[in-house]
Amino acid sequence: MRQGLLPYTIEVVSARDTLTARAGLPLVVEQMRALGLDRVIAEHVRVRTRASGYPEAAKVEALVLLLASGGECVDDLAVLKADTGLSRLLGRPLPSADALWTFLQAFHDDALLTAAQAARGPDQVAYIPAESAPLRGLAAVNTACVRGVAARGEGHGGDPGPRRHALGEPQARGPAALPRRARLPASGDLLGGAGPRGRR
Repeated sequence: MRQGLLPYTIEVVSARDTLTARAGLPLVVEQMRALGLDRVIAEHVRVRTRASGYPEAAKVEALVLLLASGGECVDDLAVLKADTGLSRLLGRPLPSADALWTFLQAFHDDALLTAAQAARGPDQVAYIPAESAPLRGLAAVNTACVRGVAARGEGHGGDPGPRRHALGEPQARGPAALPRRARLPASGDLLGGAGPRGRR
């Protein structure tokens, strides 16, 4: 089997703590890196205030893995973080839910909200604030992703030109779409039982 971008190979082991039911998730990260998104994130998304801790690319990758695995809130990352087999395939542990929550809060800018509220007319209720610098950086990452996928699609049959142009410039969406905590059905709920899920 050909080696990919992530530092793992397939091997037979007897230890159960190295097993994972999420062996497909590293392919999501591998595709992101194949598109060069880790470099684009490092260049355009800068929210860290100190040199220690996870880089922005690792946090964005963790959020993408969370969404790809069906996570509905940041705290759901604890399930992925507890999966030692997944961490082994990724070559590193995932950041904590608290670290991701702090990262997402860095995209919020109260000054932009205040300016948008002040600029609305007397009969206007709704307003759209300008994008913060980190959101503009995330838009650049989104654009690079769309262009990378479109470029890889060329030469594989069909004419991707009109579809690519129909996408336009992607707009970054704020982190508000991912709540800190949300109620998920417990496994007992799915099977007809009713047990508490834990922290909500």
